[in-house]
Amino acid sequence: MPKEQVIPTLRYFRESALSKNGRIFIAVPNASSNTGAYWAYEDWTHNCLFTAGSLIYVLKMAGFKNVEIVDSEAIMGSRGIKKLIRKFFLKIYRSKIAFWNRMTNSAFHAPSPLVFSYEVKALASN
Repeated sequence: MPKEQVIPTLRYFRESALSKNGRIFIAVPNASSNTGAYWAYEDWTHNCLFTAGSLIYVLKMAGFKNVEIVDSEAIMGSRGIKKLIRKFFLKIYRSKIAFWNRMTNSAFHAPSPLVFSYEVKALASN
C-alpha cells in the first residue's frame, strides 16, 4: 500500500468495518529490527515500513484510540526454558543497545517503544 493511502485506509476500516467498540489487530514489518532493511528491499511489495512509533502515529491519525503495541519482546507463544532463554538474551541485548546509545549520544524517541521482533504488532480500539 502506498504511504499516502495508509491513514485513509485505516480510517475507512475504523469507520466502515468496525463496530462502536471494535478493535483492529495489525502486524507490519518492523523497520527498526535487524531485518528491517531486508523487508524494505527483498519484498518489493513493501512500499513503506513502520517503527512502533510510526504505527502508533498512523493509527491515532486514523482516529483509533487506546493503541497498544503487542508482544514487543517477541516472546508470545514461547514457554518454559525457551521463554527463559529468550528473556535472558533480550536483557543482554537491551543492555548493549543502552550502552551503545550512551556512547554515541544517540537515543530512541520517547514515543517509539522498542520492539525486538521482525514485525510490529498493535491492537487499537475504536
